[in-house]
Amino acid sequence: MRPTLLALLALCIVPADGAARRIPMERVVESLVADLGDERYQVRERATTVLRTIGLPARPFLEAAARSDDPEIRVRARDILRDVDLGVTPEWPAELVLLARHCDQRPRHIRYESLRQIASLGAPAVPFLLLRLRKDDQGDADYALNFIKTMKDPRVPDIIMTLVKEPNNDRLAQILAWAISQRD
Repeated sequence: MRPTLLALLALCIVPADGAARRIPMERVVESLVADLGDERYQVRERATTVLRTIGLPARPFLEAAARSDDPEIRVRARDILRDVDLGVTPEWPAELVLLARHCDQRPRHIRYESLRQIASLGAPAVPFLLLRLRKDDQGDADYALNFIKTMKDPRVPDIIMTLVKEPNNDRLAQILAWAISQRD
């Protein structure tokens, strides 16, 4: 998530009188969802990128848009939801987005290499890797756990503590304990 973009979206529209006014995030997201169906490609692409950047807070609006009568809005909303659910953001290179989207369909030895490549993103890969810890595949979970623990980015423990509130398996409990130990 890019805080400067979110701050811009949540805080500013500067009218002609120069006085900044707060705009509720809901209105911004609703406007962006409507832009997914704009007749101009550039507007649709911008809205798609911004909604991917906003991520989880836009989820309820995207779920509604995924049932839209407008096929362009419906398809784009579903694509964005898939990426939000995977933890994929616009800063990910296209080849890694494809690896994440198709990771579950790959044989184990190729999944390992896919996870390694995705982990090379550092902190932006943590949400995706945490999802692997929730999977039943113990091999993938072990790989993801090890990849996270080797990350040197100081943001990683904070990301984990934000995303893992109630660990529901041993690996999530282990990574949360690791994150807490890194903060102390």
